[in-house]
Amino acid sequence: MNVLLKGRIQKHTGSPSAEMCIIWLWSLLLITILNTVAQDCPEYIRTQYDYIIVGAGTAGSVLAARLSEDPSVQVLLLEAGDKETDRPETPFITTPGLAKQLRNSSVDWKYFTHPQENALFGYRNKQAALPRGKVIGGTFAINDMIYQRGSPGIFDEWDKKGASGWGFKHVAPYFRKSVDTKVMELSKSDLHRSCGPMTVTTLQPTSLLNVYFNATQSLGYDAINCNEKEDQGICRIQTNIRGGERLTTAKAYLNEARGRQNLNIVTKALVSRVLIARRKAVGIEFIFSNVSFQVLASNEVILSAGSYGSPKILFLSGIGPREHLYNLQIPVIADLPVGENLQDHISVDIRVFVNVSTMKPNSNLDRLMIDQYFYQRKGLMASIGGSEAFLFANTNKTRPSPYPDLQLTFKSSIADHDHELLRVMNKDEQLIKSWYSLGKNKDGITITVKLLHPKSRGHLKLNSTDPNEMPIIDPKYLSNVEDIETLYKGNMFAYFYHIAKKVKWLF
Repeated sequence: MNVLLKGRIQKHTGSPSAEMCIIWLWSLLLITILNTVAQDCPEYIRTQYDYIIVGAGTAGSVLAARLSEDPSVQVLLLEAGDKETDRPETPFITTPGLAKQLRNSSVDWKYFTHPQENALFGYRNKQAALPRGKVIGGTFAINDMIYQRGSPGIFDEWDKKGASGWGFKHVAPYFRKSVDTKVMELSKSDLHRSCGPMTVTTLQPTSLLNVYFNATQSLGYDAINCNEKEDQGICRIQTNIRGGERLTTAKAYLNEARGRQNLNIVTKALVSRVLIARRKAVGIEFIFSNVSFQVLASNEVILSAGSYGSPKILFLSGIGPREHLYNLQIPVIADLPVGENLQDHISVDIRVFVNVSTMKPNSNLDRLMIDQYFYQRKGLMASIGGSEAFLFANTNKTRPSPYPDLQLTFKSSIADHDHELLRVMNKDEQLIKSWYSLGKNKDGITITVKLLHPKSRGHLKLNSTDPNEMPIIDPKYLSNVEDIETLYKGNMFAYFYHIAKKVKWLF
């Protein structure tokens, strides 16, 4: 067609004839059709792979990169979202200070909790937003970039309860292998190294960091290093930020693997079910541009679609509680408690007004801040909104635990400066206009008291058999009275912490 058109143009040197115009129009139409077909079809994929990975998030990106290191195996990575680069949201993904703008955007699944009976009274319809990444990189592409390992005591408890090989001594070498630690205090730690793919750093502190440490230590808590052997005390927050930009596992692991001939990555692929034969996963069915595709796996199907996405896929595949599947007319393949035992952290924010300058993320974003980040990758836009330190504490003095039950986050800013973010979080409008307007243009800090190991148990269920529909997510916050008691102790501690801080530092 191109050769024919070229010949016609060379022959007719005068005004274009009707024949030439028709040929030109047909050529243009054919190119348009071919481009449309290319956009509506996934990149070339095989009918069978050794491994199929569902979800290109925090775990899926690492799995795809590591498995495809073996050139003899074929790996397919499916992601429901789109790529993380060359899109309108890319600057918000890479810039740490703009991370909050990604919530409720096209790279967020836009999950919400089911209306709660015992909590979320300050939210519209008693529902809270549950941000989860729908993009290459997953939730790691939209979160606050804080790097915090699990408590060693938790891993050891798993090992004792039957999860053989998951004790801290077993997982510690893999933590160490994964990091490129730039924290000076950890330079000689046997739990860290400086040549792994995931950079771990600390951010430029404010003048308040020492205040948090001094006041907390006056209450008897030790100063420790985050992600070291001791996990009760106050420590400076560590982040996954490299050169002033967000570092996801997709960037650290997957980018290098993308050129491999044995790795196929398909985006905008919504998995509708796992293909099962003789009670064995043999493949995946996914939807791309409203067309259904089926691909087989000779070795394994790996679900890494997140704590909400993976059970949803299992339900659609016929794996879950018999009664729930029966009500949705889904054939039951395995009657298992999928979606049960849902545990989610709940937290309470305590706002304290102070008479020294603190971060005001919304109002302070002026030309100077933008230029500082653009040219130097420093300043407010290279930070994570004022979060500076964690305090890990065990409130149960009668039954001491090998790991903490509370986490207090000290943040040198308050939520009053960003009402739009509060609305995205689904905060009640009257609360925003009243309570969250008291601190407008004022200096303040936030102490967030969070339950690390809630006793309350919720569940996740399907709304329907439509894979596009959001699941019902009911964490049943504070349904167990022990959670209320622990949070109360945490809030009382924050109150006494405030008193201690007044003694150490005159407001």
